[in-house]
Amino acid sequence: MISRLVDLSIKTKLYLLVILFLLFPFLFFGYIWYSQSTKVIETNAINDSEQLVRQQNNNLDDYFQGLERTVKPVIIHPVIQEYINLSPDDDFETYLLSKRIEKEIAPELYSRGDVISFNVASNNQIGTTFSAYKRFEKFKNEDAPKLLGFELRGINYEDSKPVITLTRSFLDYHTYKTSGMFLIDLKIQKLKEISDQEHIGETGFIWITDENGRILYHPDRQSLGTKVDRAYLKDIFKKSQDSFIIEVEGEKRLITYHTSPITNLTVMTEVPLKNLIGKLVSIRSITIAIAIALITLALMLVGGFSLSLTRSLSHLQALMKKAELGDFQIRASEKRKDEIGKLNRSFNKMVNELERLVQVVHKAELKEKEMEIKQRDSSLKAMQSQINPHFLYNTLELINSHAILEGNMIVSKMATSLADMFRYNISDLNHIVTLNDELEHVTSYLDIQKERYEQLQVHLDYPEELIGKVRAVKLILQPIIENSFEHGYENQKIKPSFLAVSGRKENDAFFLDIIDHGKGMPDTIFQMYQNAFSLKGSEEITTKQNHLNRIGLWNVHTRIRLTFGDQYGLKLVESNENGTIIRVILPIGE
Repeated sequence: MISRLVDLSIKTKLYLLVILFLLFPFLFFGYIWYSQSTKVIETNAINDSEQLVRQQNNNLDDYFQGLERTVKPVIIHPVIQEYINLSPDDDFETYLLSKRIEKEIAPELYSRGDVISFNVASNNQIGTTFSAYKRFEKFKNEDAPKLLGFELRGINYEDSKPVITLTRSFLDYHTYKTSGMFLIDLKIQKLKEISDQEHIGETGFIWITDENGRILYHPDRQSLGTKVDRAYLKDIFKKSQDSFIIEVEGEKRLITYHTSPITNLTVMTEVPLKNLIGKLVSIRSITIAIAIALITLALMLVGGFSLSLTRSLSHLQALMKKAELGDFQIRASEKRKDEIGKLNRSFNKMVNELERLVQVVHKAELKEKEMEIKQRDSSLKAMQSQINPHFLYNTLELINSHAILEGNMIVSKMATSLADMFRYNISDLNHIVTLNDELEHVTSYLDIQKERYEQLQVHLDYPEELIGKVRAVKLILQPIIENSFEHGYENQKIKPSFLAVSGRKENDAFFLDIIDHGKGMPDTIFQMYQNAFSLKGSEEITTKQNHLNRIGLWNVHTRIRLTFGDQYGLKLVESNENGTIIRVILPIGE
């Protein structure tokens, strides 16, 4: 497949590049942009709608709570209480109390502006109007949704005008039994005014239902008092607040609703999706049209450019074939200033240089032979550098043999220790070894030091069964112990008297402490090393080395970290006039 693409003409490749890296990405990212933009617009619309319906419900709560505050004093008014306890035969007293209700109570209710009518009916078959008692008889045996202290009787019609009817049962404050009913008819206009406070898009609207799904307000008056359509009911009332999208008559609509915990009324907003994303669709169409025009123009330009390019390359190819046949007198046109012109000039230079290159090749062959001779010399020197260490090692073995023959075991022991150290040193420095190998090496070193310092006491304390599993870098312990002899004792004019090597396992690591009884180091040096050993990262390790005096410790620390990781290395446990403890932290593993 790849070979076929490589063999395609430049013209075809350019067309493919335009399609693959311009057309497809544009369509892909355009689709992503449109999808994400649509989601953002829908999300913002949902958030705005949810905030709106909550505010509308708050307004409804305030409205009906205000109505309840107005009606409560009416219910307990002495005139009302006296009226509901009248006898059906007491016509004159009924007439007088009706007039008092009309004079003392009615003005307060009608002053609200939303009350069309109110009536009082009692169990004694008395009502302020004949229709009031008939409605009382109808309502008293019907269940109705609760709205604060009222029963919501839905939409009724007075003089062909829709009204919202609320009822409230009376209590006789002498017997504390239900003795009648207060009926009040409210204008739909008040709900319309509350709903019209907010504008929902171009064709969006608000409607209100009770807890049984019966519509109390809708811009379409034919819907008043009807049940909510099943298409809505399957998603409404599952939660106190939510949003969903339904399809009505082939049109997708965004529905957002909120149910008041106070009145149990549900406010819903309904807005066609096309109102939300209509402009986005127009922008998308314009963008696609522009993209198609640009891509068509690009393809035409690429076609013209590729034709010019392929002609120039074909001419140059013909000249190159002549050069292959040995014709070095040919020349390409150098009039053009673009890449083709540069290519022609390069071709001309190549033809001019062909003869000279023949000579250069000959000289290169001579240089190659010279390099082979130098390489052989380097190999010989490398062999000599390996012969010298072996010669010294064999010499130490010879000294050991003579010491044994002479009975001088001290010299024999020192020669053996030095030979062991030398053998350990001449192998690869970067080789990963076990801690057991390192401890055997420093044991040889300490054997020599004990011969130098008779009073030197050496204590070795570590689990021998474990040190073979601890991984280490070669030659990390000897520099630390040499540092103890040099800075802890010799620079302080003190003869070495004590050195201990103590090890133990801590979690997944092995702690090896090097302890001396020298004079320690100054607090400033101690703190500088503590800070340096706590650094992480190769850049900090490289720059910090220039500020430390004891390069040996720092080199050991960096070699361990670069090999095993930042959690390993050196740590200064303590350093004072009683001595110094340096801890080596190494990994445990097979």
